Amino acid sequence: MAKRSFDIEEFTVLSSQTSPLFWLNIVTPEYFRVMDIPLLSGRWFTAADESGGPPVVVVTATTAQKFWNGGNAVGKHVRFVGEKDWRTVVGVVADVRAYDLQNSLPEYMKGTAYVPYSSRATLEDGHVPAEMTIALRADSNGSDAGAVLRSTVAALNPEAPVSEIKSMNAIISEAVSTPASTTLLFAIFAGVALVLGMVGIYGVLAFLVSKRIREMGIRMALGAQRSDVLWLVMKEGARFSFTGIALGLGAAFLATRLLSSQLYGVGPADSVTYISVSILVAVVSLTACYVPARRAMRVDPMVALRYE
Repeated sequence: MAKRSFDIEEFTVLSSQTSPLFWLNIVTPEYFRVMDIPLLSGRWFTAADESGGPPVVVVTATTAQKFWNGGNAVGKHVRFVGEKDWRTVVGVVADVRAYDLQNSLPEYMKGTAYVPYSSRATLEDGHVPAEMTIALRADSNGSDAGAVLRSTVAALNPEAPVSEIKSMNAIISEAVSTPASTTLLFAIFAGVALVLGMVGIYGVLAFLVSKRIREMGIRMALGAQRSDVLWLVMKEGARFSFTGIALGLGAAFLATRLLSSQLYGVGPADSVTYISVSILVAVVSLTACYVPARRAMRVDPMVALRYE
């Protein structure tokens, strides 16, 4: 992958701006099939495209939508800045998160393009890339495929080094290692917050019960059942809990808008996540309410009436 500025047919660049900078992928015809990148319109590259045929290019769906309203880019033309020959857009493929887990390209780049690997696929300095990444789909295990790859490259050119061989699983594991560590840290903080919240609810209700022991003794002396006292305390605890859950949901909904770039596999308004977390917090909160509620239920009316 590299970067390259493009001229785009029928796209006017303001005098205060520069030509759009694209994320450039120089690939062989089978690259899209090996990487399982869907073709949305047009065609992939062929052997003729890299052996001297008319210059062509494939763009991503987002790029087509941005520069050709409606995404109908097939048949349009682009060219490298500084070159005379226009390249015909022969295909539109799906976007791929090749930059990181959240983005298909850096923010300062305006689009993504693929060109066939040939002498005309040059970088900004006019040279063909000196390095190549080989994507291989194999049925055998990683070590066997790596050995075959090394021997094949050595047979073609003994002086060409194969610096590193990684499976796609290893690449993905490396990509998610930092987000996974961050997620674990957040999970630990969330667990601590849940425990502190449970202790806090218990403490508040225990304090309220201690202040209302005389009242509860009078209630039971006048005929209130112990279950009525239990329900009274649980109802008060539930009111505090559900008020806190409502406020927490509102704060979480606002916070996810700011942290949406850090979310992977979960949308900012994922209903399943909100509902499951709310149920978990409600269960924990009501459990914390139950202990002081049972203590209140067991109050002896005669002792409570003498309680100061």
